[in-house]
Amino acid sequence: MDREQAAAYSALVTVQLLFATLPVAMKFGLEELHPTVFVAIRVAAGAGLLFALERLVHASQIPSVSDLGRLALYAVFGVTLNMVLFVWGLDLSTAVNATLLMTMIPVFTYAIALIAGQEFFAIPRAAGILVALAGVAVLLDPRRFSLGDSTLLGNLLILVNTLAYSIYLVISRPILTRIEPLTAIAWIFLFGAFMLVPLGLFQAGAGAFLVSGRSAIILTYIVIGPTVSVYALNLWALERVASSTVAAFIYLQPIAGVALAWWLLGEPVHARTFVAGALVFAGVGLVTLLDPDSEPA
Repeated sequence: MDREQAAAYSALVTVQLLFATLPVAMKFGLEELHPTVFVAIRVAAGAGLLFALERLVHASQIPSVSDLGRLALYAVFGVTLNMVLFVWGLDLSTAVNATLLMTMIPVFTYAIALIAGQEFFAIPRAAGILVALAGVAVLLDPRRFSLGDSTLLGNLLILVNTLAYSIYLVISRPILTRIEPLTAIAWIFLFGAFMLVPLGLFQAGAGAFLVSGRSAIILTYIVIGPTVSVYALNLWALERVASSTVAAFIYLQPIAGVALAWWLLGEPVHARTFVAGALVFAGVGLVTLLDPDSEPA
C-alpha cells in the first residue's frame, strides 16, 4: 500500500466517523423541522459553502456543458434522491434500522460496478463484503430489525436511498479524470439545491424555513461535518481507490455509532460489540487487498 492509498483510506475512515453522528443529529433536527425542509437547508447551505471554497481553490475551472449535464444527473442520485429518501425514511423508521440497511451500499455498489465494467470479480473482495456484513449483523442483531407496519415504509425508503447512493458512487467516478473533486461536488450540490429548495417550499411553505437557534446549531454542524466534509473527502478518495472500496467503509459507521452512544449517551457496550468490530475491520481489510489500479479501464 502506497502513501496515496493510505491517505485515501484515512479519509474514508474520517468520513464514516462523521457519518456515524448524522442520524443522531438529524433526529434532533427533525423534532423542529419538516424532513424536506431539513434536507433543503442542508443542501443549499452545503452548496454555498462548497462553491465558495471551490472558487477559492479552482477559480478558473468551469466544467464543460456536457459535463454540467452529467453533474446534474449525479445530483439526482447522489444528493436529491439520496438525501430526501434517507431523511424521510429516518423520520418514519429508527436509527437501528437505518444503520442496518445502509450496509447494503457495498453490495449494490459492487454489483453495479461489475455491470458497468469498472471492477472485476475477486474472491478477497467478495469475502470481505461477507465478513464485514457478518460483523454488522453481530453488532445490530437482525432480530431487532422490524418490518412492522409502523416502520415498513421508512425501511423501504432507506433501502432505495442506498441504491441511489450506490449508483452515484459508480457513475460519478469516470468524470473525476477530467474535473477536480471539489469542483465536481460543488456543482453536484448546486444542482441538488436547485431541485430541493423548490420541493421544500412546495411541501412545507416558506415559513418552515425559519429555524430556531438550536436547529441552526444542529444544521451548521451537519453542513460542515457530515455533509461538506464527507462528500469532499469521499470524492477525493474515489479518485484513488475503487468505488466498492469507498462503499465498503460504510461498515465502520455502526462501530463508530456504538462507540459514540457509549461515550455520549452512556449506553452499555457488550462482548458482541468487540466481536463485531473485529469482523468489520477484517472485512474492510480483505476488500482493500487488491490494487484498484489493476481494474479494467
